[in-house]
Amino acid sequence: MTLSHQSPFSYQDLISIIQQMPDPIVISELADDDSFIIREANQALIIQSGYTRQDLLNMSPLDLIDKDLLRKVTFDQSALLQFKPLQMESILLTKDETKIPVLIKVKLMQLENGAKYFISQFQDITDKRNTEVLLEKTHQQLESLFVDNPDLIFMLNKQGYFTNINPASERILKYTKAELLSKTFTDIVHEQDLSLFNQSFQQVLNNQTVQVNVRVHDKSGNILTVYVTAVPTIYREQVTGVIGVARDITSEKAISQQLQESEQRYRSLFDNNIDPVLTLDLQGHFVYMNKATEDLMGFKGEEVIGTSFLPHIAPELREYTKNEYAKVLEGNAVQYETCLINKQRERVDLHITVIPIIVDGNLSGVHCLAKNITEKKQLEEKLNYLAYHDYLTTLNIYFILN
Repeated sequence: MTLSHQSPFSYQDLISIIQQMPDPIVISELADDDSFIIREANQALIIQSGYTRQDLLNMSPLDLIDKDLLRKVTFDQSALLQFKPLQMESILLTKDETKIPVLIKVKLMQLENGAKYFISQFQDITDKRNTEVLLEKTHQQLESLFVDNPDLIFMLNKQGYFTNINPASERILKYTKAELLSKTFTDIVHEQDLSLFNQSFQQVLNNQTVQVNVRVHDKSGNILTVYVTAVPTIYREQVTGVIGVARDITSEKAISQQLQESEQRYRSLFDNNIDPVLTLDLQGHFVYMNKATEDLMGFKGEEVIGTSFLPHIAPELREYTKNEYAKVLEGNAVQYETCLINKQRERVDLHITVIPIIVDGNLSGVHCLAKNITEKKQLEEKLNYLAYHDYLTTLNIYFILN
């Protein structure tokens, strides 16, 4: 290579500058047959490629490019020949066949003697490619989460218009994406829940996360209950809209309502019963009792919960009562009579019905219904006494007369 006599630099000065450049640089001569021949390479290229300087001087710059890539891409050589700079991403193939993503900047230069040289600079973009791969992977994961999610996912702008929905939203709400993108949330939220949802919407626009249950109408007019988690979408530290995930809990809500009603009916039957009703565990310990039981025993529930019922039974009937109670553990209801000693040390005769509590096929405890039969027992004893007493009186009169 020769330089113009006006140049303030010598050939060696130029080579020294090129050698100290941090990015790999190769200088190639354009031959008459349009082939490329490497005439100089700097130290950065020698280090990165793994070739010696002598190796490189016997190569074409195209030998440094991954052959698979060369078969798949083309570049505008005519633009280069018009001395226009070319920039493209490529793959630098090292001596040990390591592939390094690079950004190549190429410029054709012509010297005064007519010789043409390409100056090619290679910039390692491995980090950029890794970042792009990571971003693409993240994008694919988010796309899968959005598309395949069984819950509704929606996006709203600051005016409340839908800007995007996932396929589950179309399936559950029975609207097409195009139909919903022309609507605001006010078009589908139940009128009685509009105030609540609008308040939540404003909270999210104020950079808060909100969770709320609301009712919505599908296209057919059916009312669905959804549990919404909504968060703000932020761009350059400014809230630009709302993204929400809504889980259809219509069935769960209905079941919950049924369970609540069933629980209320059960509690009403339990708590308001005029007869003593109580729950025991499988060991016979008090778990719960209604007020009628407390009145009968003379104890508050908190005084005896967790203790055994057996010490409250008349001593002479404890073994019998224990054996009768044990029959319920076979899963069958049992009835028997026994006698309670209350807190005032009074005897109370009882008719007991013990009912097993079966949950998922397993015995988990028992309910006891008690009927105070003290007066009945006393009346029976009195009638027996009178009947026996009158019989004896009749016999005495008979013997006296005879």
